[in-house]
Parts: sequence; structure tokens; C-alpha cells
Amino acid sequence: YYWQEGGFGRGAAQCRLCSPGYFNDEEVATVCTECADNSYSTREGAWNCTACNPLTVTARGVLKDSANLCFCITGHFGPNNGPCTPCPAGTYTDVPGSIRCNACPPRSYAPVPGSTSLLDCLCEPGYSGAQMQQLAAGANIPQSDACQLCAIGSYKANASNAPCNLCPTGAVTTKRGSQRPTDCICDLGLFSDEGSSSCRPCPAGSFRDSLESSVCPLCPDGYISAAGSLNCSLCPFGFFARAGASTCSICSSGYYAAPPASRCTACAAGSFIDVQESACFDCGAGYSSETGASRCLQCVPGKYGSGVRNPTCTDCERGYFSGQTAPSCTACTAGSITDLTGQSRCKSCPSGTFAPEASSSCEICAAGSFAVAGKGECQLCPAGSFSSSSSSSACTLCPTSQYQPQEGMTSCMTCPSGATTAAQGAVRRADCYCVDGVPISPAEVCYPYWAVGVQHGVRVATVEAGGFRRCYSKQYHVPTLASDLDCSNSDSPPPSSASHYLYAAREAGSDTFLLLAMGVANRGVVGKGVANPIPIDVGVSQIETKLQNGVYWYNSQFAFGFSSAKEVNLQPADYNGTQCEGRLSWSIEGTSGGYRAGCTCYSPSACTNVLNLERVQDGQNYLKEVYYLP
Repeated sequence: YYWQEGGFGRGAAQCRLCSPGYFNDEEVATVCTECADNSYSTREGAWNCTACNPLTVTARGVLKDSANLCFCITGHFGPNNGPCTPCPAGTYTDVPGSIRCNACPPRSYAPVPGSTSLLDCLCEPGYSGAQMQQLAAGANIPQSDACQLCAIGSYKANASNAPCNLCPTGAVTTKRGSQRPTDCICDLGLFSDEGSSSCRPCPAGSFRDSLESSVCPLCPDGYISAAGSLNCSLCPFGFFARAGASTCSICSSGYYAAPPASRCTACAAGSFIDVQESACFDCGAGYSSETGASRCLQCVPGKYGSGVRNPTCTDCERGYFSGQTAPSCTACTAGSITDLTGQSRCKSCPSGTFAPEASSSCEICAAGSFAVAGKGECQLCPAGSFSSSSSSSACTLCPTSQYQPQEGMTSCMTCPSGATTAAQGAVRRADCYCVDGVPISPAEVCYPYWAVGVQHGVRVATVEAGGFRRCYSKQYHVPTLASDLDCSNSDSPPPSSASHYLYAAREAGSDTFLLLAMGVANRGVVGKGVANPIPIDVGVSQIETKLQNGVYWYNSQFAFGFSSAKEVNLQPADYNGTQCEGRLSWSIEGTSGGYRAGCTCYSPSACTNVLNLERVQDGQNYLKEVYYLP
């Protein structure tokens, strides 16, 4: 109870009961006392308050007039006024009176039962708790983001709400959420000595491009790197580097390198290089080079380089030559040679020798030929000349009295005895002539081939071999005309140049003349309209003889003939028997035939072989013939 002013004393109406939630344990109290925290009173007039069950508390500033106002303390859960159970590990309550516990955010855990704060939820190792703290401070962060994986380059070894620890300078982790300091390894291009946690750059000439390896391997051949490199750089064309090199070295002239190269390679003979390249260039035709050349050299005169990649220039063979930078050798032209290899020009062959194209020596001209200097072949001595020895530079003209109708002869032919030529260099036998105008006989002498005078028993072949051509041949009984004497009436009359005529008689079928005689043509003396073949006048009735070549010739208007004796009597019909074997008579009256053929005639007193040759039965067995010399 408590005393209220204006009321009654103890027990009187002025004393009032303390309301629920209050108590009074004193007399003459004017006020009731509110139940202390963590206690309550449920009835009026309470002189004390009932303590809340264990692990429960009351809220501050709340009238504690019911046991239901006793709430489970933080970190516990249960009905009002208990019983209260501690929150299991991994959960928490941060306000009294929770009927259930809150689960810790993902990837966090409250290790102790009865956790009373979100901060009792510790982020797992490998997760940062920095956002957990922000969330506990009221930040608008989803609980799912309370614990964040440690970023690359950091780690967290224990469960806590601390931020992740950064790896030492230069170190990184291979993944997010690293939990151990040992997960920190040196970054690419860095390394640490054994037993050291500090990172330093990989030495020049090495690299580190993988976190899985803890060492810096050397750059391979052909590559280089600076200190702290993640990878190696390839040396360009014309440069090289050995393993572990920090700089590329340049190739010398004449050497090349194709990346990646640990050394330079000398250009092969026949090629060159003068700049940094990956390969050598071939020397062209007419050039050469030795191994390791920086340029190609021109082939000097006398040498050549065919095609490409010539290690050396080659000497021209004998018979060939070349100038500067020749891709091939040129053959010496005909008439010139090179008798040694490697010549820059050809030399001319001397007179009397020759050389075909591409010759290495001059050949001697054989006898019968010649050559002037620088000729490719010997020329045959032309007709009318000769050379009697080899190596002749010119041919000699045949001297007078000699001739040569053929080319390439070593001597000339001699004219018949007594004959000469008009000049040197005669080419025909016909160029030979007798000085006195007589013909050349078959015996190759300068007088008639028969003795002077009337001849007997001469073969027809001998006459023809002497150059005479037959232009008239008739049986003895056939009449003879004056035009028959010079064959001007023949189908093939003698040319005007005919110089000699021959008259003969022979038996038909015989190859041998009974007798014949030859006379020189007497041009310009005309009788009966034809040229007179012998040097006597015609047209007279009386016998007139003229001596020529030891023969007495006569030619009247009635008869023609010759005799070895001067006395000739034609009356009657040359009966005179003087030297009958040397006499020949033909009628030229136009009606009669021949009278006499030597001693054959129809006069018993003048002929030993009595026949009337003017009759067919006798005359047909004898021939009278005329020949001429063109």
C-alpha cells in the first residue's frame, strides 16, 4: 500500500494498493516502487517483485507487470520468461526476446554458442570481413555480400572480420580467396631467393611468365630480355643472341641470321649479304663470291660465271674468250684462236693457216690451197694457179706454156711440146697454142700428127682424138658438090673459126683411112659461091696445083683432089699413074662421083686396084669424107 494525501490512516480508505509492476515493502510510504529491471509483479498490493527466470531480462522503461515481459537475453532464444536456450554456433541474436536465432551471413560462422552480435559471425579464412563491419554498423549491404573473397594479391589466414592482408610488394596470389601467406608468390617477371619472402626482378636475359614456376628461366637462343621481363623478345633478322643474353648482337657483313638465331651463318660461296637479312642473295650470272662475302665480284676478262650462285668464275676454254662480267664465253670467230684457257681476246691466225670457229690452234693449209691472215678456212687455188707447198699465203699463177683447169692443184700442166700460152694463169688446154699456127697433134706436139704430106693407114679414132670433126661422108659414086668441100651445105656446118680441113678416103666399114691430107683454110677466096677450103683458086679448067703441108692441092671447075706429086693430068680423068698411092680425085661437076682413092681407080694402066668408083656397084664400097678442126 501507499499513503495518499487527504485519505485515511493505516487501513483507512486513504491507503491504496500498489499497482501491478510496483511494490512497497515499507510502512507509511507515500509512493510504490517500480519493479526493478529483470523482475515483475503481476498483482496489486505487492510488497515485492518476482525475479525473471534465468537468462531473461526486462526491457528498460516498460512497466513490468507481467512475467511475459521477461525476455530471453541476447545470444539466446525461447519463450518469454524462458526457458532460454543459447544460440547454436553459427547463429546469433543481438536483441532480447528472440524466439529464434539469426543465421550468420554466408561464408561466416559464429564459433561460440550464444553469440550476441553480427560481429560474432566471423568471415571464413580467405574472405574479407570489412563489409561485415559495415553491415553491423548499419550499412545497406546484403548479407550475402558480408564476406568477400580476398582479392588477388591478398590473403586471410584466420576466421575474422578483419580485412584481407596484402601480399608483400611484388607478390600476388594465383587466385582470389587465398588463406595463407605462402599463397603469396612473386608476380610475373619477379622472383624470390630461397628462404626470402621479398620479390625482386628477374635478371636481364631471363623471364618469368608463369606463376606456377618460382624460378626465372633463361631466354632461349635468339631471344633477349631486360630485368623483370615477363617474356623474351625475338632478335630481328640479321641479329643473334645466345641463351641468357640481354641484348641482340648484329651479324657481320657476309653473314646472316634467321630468327631465332644463336649465331650468324656465313653466306655460302656464290651468294652475299650486305644488310641484316634472314637469308643471303644469290650472285647473278657473271659474278662470283667466296664464303662469307658481303658483295659479289665481277668475273674478270677471260673468265665467266654461268647461271647464279657461282663460287668462282671459270676460265674460258681454249677457243673461247670473254670480257668483263661475262655470263658465258664467246667462241673465237673463224680465223682466230685462243691457245690457252682464260683469255680475254682471240688472236688472228697467220697467213697460210686457218681455224674454224672456236678453235684452239691454227691449222696449216695443205698444198694446193692458201689463206691470208685471219681466215676460217683455206681456199683452193683457183684454176690457172697452184701452190706446191703447205702454209701458203697465196697461190702462184701457172707460168706461160703451162695451164691448170682444176682448183686446188699443187702444180700446173704443161702445154704440148712447142706450145705456149698468151699469159700466165692459163686455165684450159685450149689456151695452149703453137707459135707457127699449126695445130697440136694427138701426140701433144706442135706440128701435124701425121708426117708432112699424104698419109696412109691412119685410124679414124686418131683423127677424131686430134679434135677433128666429120662434116661430110658419102659413098664414092654419089656426086660431090663444091659446097661439100667446106661442108657449108652440111646440117651442122663448121664455124667460121674452123682453121684446118682434112680430106680422106676409106673403104666402107673400115676404121682406117686409105689416105688423107690436111690443109689450112684459105678464107676469102670464093669459088662457086662457097668458101674455098684450100689455098688455090677455083673455076679454071686447067689443072693448077699449090703446095701446102707437103701436099699438092688442085681444085678446078671439074675436079678436086690432092697428090703427093706435082704433075697431075686430068685428061682423061686423072689416068696418070705416077705415084698412084698418094693421089685422091673427086668430081665436082654435080653428076659424077669420085674418080680415085689412092691406087683404086678404073684405069688398068694407072691403078693397081681397078674399080670404077663412079658406078654404084663399086663406089658404094668406098667413102669420101671431109673433117674440120674448130
